[in-house]
Amino acid sequence: MNLEEEYKELVTKHLESLIPQFEKELSDVANQTFPKGVKFLQIEYDSPVFSEDFSVYMFAMNKEGNLVGDVYWFLKNKAVVVPAEIYESEKYEEIEPWETASNILESWLINRWENAGNRHYPTYLAHHDSYFMRNIETGADINWDKIIETANG
Repeated sequence: MNLEEEYKELVTKHLESLIPQFEKELSDVANQTFPKGVKFLQIEYDSPVFSEDFSVYMFAMNKEGNLVGDVYWFLKNKAVVVPAEIYESEKYEEIEPWETASNILESWLINRWENAGNRHYPTYLAHHDSYFMRNIETGADINWDKIIETANG
């Protein structure tokens, strides 16, 4: 097994251990009753802090792309995306651990959404403050302008 495969296996195994707890939270949050002005949901993650906290959060947005209500932080103070001994290990520096873990996390989140997500609102997934996103239901790439255009359509 090469270094990247080893890293992917460790990260995936860790995330798989979080599935029951995460899917419960995701289902509870995504299926709540949102205010009337909500047009879409956005899930973001922040890779620089993968070893410090879970760093995945969701918020509801109106047609202008402004926050409606509060940001919800998943597994807050309960888990991390990648344990520090893996994420911060010099052993994996050459494989760009943040990018590899981000790709794994995105796929994992899309699968979790399939099991526990809300089908009432379009939902998009992206790295924190990214212009480019993915439709979490289909995995298709989209950009912020297209999302706002669709929300206003």
